[in-house]
Amino acid sequence: MKYCKVIFITLLAVAGSMANETDTLFQRLKNGYAFTESMESVKELMQEQRKDGTWPDVKYKKGSVPINHLKKTRYLSQGFNRYCPEASRKDFCDNLKGSVVNSLQYWFSNNKDYVSDNWWSNEIGIQQELAPILFMMWNELSESLKKQMISQFPEAPSGNGTNRTWLAELVAIRGIFEKRDSLIELGVNEIVSTIQETGREGHQVDHSYYMHGNLLYSGGYGKVTLSIASHWASVCRGTKFAFNGESMNALSALALDGTRWMMWKGMVDPMTMGREISRKGENKIASGFLPIIENLSAADTLHKKEYDAWNREISGANSLNGCRYFWRSEFMVCRSNGYYISLKMSSRRTVGSEFVNRENSQGFWLGMGVLSLYRHGYDFDNIYPLWDWTKIPGVTSYGVSAQKDKQLTNKSEFVGGLGDENIGVASMESKRSGLEGRKSWIFLDNKVVALGADIKSNLDNEVLTTLDQRYFRTAVLGDKKLTKVTDSVYSFNAVWHDSIGYKSLDGKPIYVKTQNRKGSWKNIGTQKGDESDSLITIVRVHGVTPKDESYAYAIEMNVGSKQFPKWINKKDIEVLANDSKAQVIRYIPKSYVAGTLYEPQTIELKSHRISFSAPCTFLMRQSGSEMHFVLADPTKNLQNMKITVEKITKSKPSLAYSVIVNFPQNLEAGKSVNAWFEL
Repeated sequence: MKYCKVIFITLLAVAGSMANETDTLFQRLKNGYAFTESMESVKELMQEQRKDGTWPDVKYKKGSVPINHLKKTRYLSQGFNRYCPEASRKDFCDNLKGSVVNSLQYWFSNNKDYVSDNWWSNEIGIQQELAPILFMMWNELSESLKKQMISQFPEAPSGNGTNRTWLAELVAIRGIFEKRDSLIELGVNEIVSTIQETGREGHQVDHSYYMHGNLLYSGGYGKVTLSIASHWASVCRGTKFAFNGESMNALSALALDGTRWMMWKGMVDPMTMGREISRKGENKIASGFLPIIENLSAADTLHKKEYDAWNREISGANSLNGCRYFWRSEFMVCRSNGYYISLKMSSRRTVGSEFVNRENSQGFWLGMGVLSLYRHGYDFDNIYPLWDWTKIPGVTSYGVSAQKDKQLTNKSEFVGGLGDENIGVASMESKRSGLEGRKSWIFLDNKVVALGADIKSNLDNEVLTTLDQRYFRTAVLGDKKLTKVTDSVYSFNAVWHDSIGYKSLDGKPIYVKTQNRKGSWKNIGTQKGDESDSLITIVRVHGVTPKDESYAYAIEMNVGSKQFPKWINKKDIEVLANDSKAQVIRYIPKSYVAGTLYEPQTIELKSHRISFSAPCTFLMRQSGSEMHFVLADPTKNLQNMKITVEKITKSKPSLAYSVIVNFPQNLEAGKSVNAWFEL
């Protein structure tokens, strides 16, 4: 009998513990929805409500979701949660509760009419508004009304990537409302599954993020997944639903080794946002990561120092330096305290640009080698309605910008790169709509060397390569000085603007134009509003229907106006090759050799002859008798390659050294590898 009593007491304790943990999750989530708005604003919203529970400024239309009806109801419920614990406000609180119930009753009497053709609104958007109403009003609503509301939440998630994250969260929330541990566990586990490394949509092995196929979306959908996962990691901490060590490692890697690299001094790189580039202010959302960082810090104390540093970076500090190439997303970042540079490429393996829900209608050339140069986090704030989208920085293009296809990409598979300390190398064979070319970029500290070759087109359009298109902020220095907008085109061999130097390396001219521009957000997306400002555009011209055209230029960040005359004559870059077979430079101050080989090649140096048995992107450093190679396979098809280094001597026979380099495979194909020679 005593034994049975002990078992009974133990079972009660376990049941109580389970209930307490569910209650803990409920309270933590509820606290997250609390707000600080005034009572007057709540009263005003109540007064605006009609007798039938609707509002006059909400559009109630069959075939669409009047989501603002639920947003207003949510606002009232949050007001109830804040102002109605006090008995002295009984009349106000009774009326406020009546307003919430009246609104919900209207919704559930008419919601069959409010079905959108956008699945997200029906299956996620509505539920995201119902959840806080339930949390705020849980003890005030009838069981039948709560049951109606809970029935809108899924019992199992579907889809991939962020869509699955959204739905998994709703599954877990339903489990909390129904006190079903199995459903909570399912939802949390599915949230965790979406932050694990994958080859599909979601967290990639290089810690970039895919959505809508193989489209880089770290700053858009990736942010949503980070937000949800970090929130639940914090909410579940200390309970049986807590994320385990492996899950926290995946979450921290996505955040710290991926997304954080794509943000700089309060800016989130717009090239990581897909179609969201066409939304006003979307390149200023770094502050939106602060709650994510707070939740990560609470759940992942092992990386608290890194999260604290990331927090400071959003306010303008910088803790990350160097070049990092994301081989899955074909995206390069080089950064320091004084600059941020990124390069967005694409191949047949990835998506370069998307046009969805009428957003990003001018993104035809996105993903074709977009080179973004930042000296300040705000350099491109709200510039995109003003851009000439036929002249995107870094891109070789012609006069078309309208994107009509849902997704566009490069038609070549030769795209790759590497990042090693403060050096980066990237290459792209460009093939798009009648225009082809071979392009390489070598990143050397605060410098970029850009090489283009074999540029050809069968179209009757002028082809050009854009060095930059940005706000016109200072005088332009070169052979002549430009201090105001002229609308005229000027030719330079080298030009300076806003502490950035641009210099031709092949003797061909650089063309500069300054203009006053006006533009509307509607011209590129769905948002309203106009912008106006002055822009400077810097280009190289290749002519109409070019054949075998080329370019070679250098860009350097943080060049002072007084340094510019000396910088023009600085001979620190030697172009060793720039044609259809190879694009290679030597960085004279440190004797680095770097570039792209499109076929097996032998490079002749003063003291060495280096032979490569296969195409590659490479960097070679020499220190004393040691030669260090960093290599990557842009085709992602090679198993290995052979490098032979032959030491050239006058008095003795040449000495040759060879090594076989094995390239990573599967999801790591395209990742760089190292090789060393002791000569």
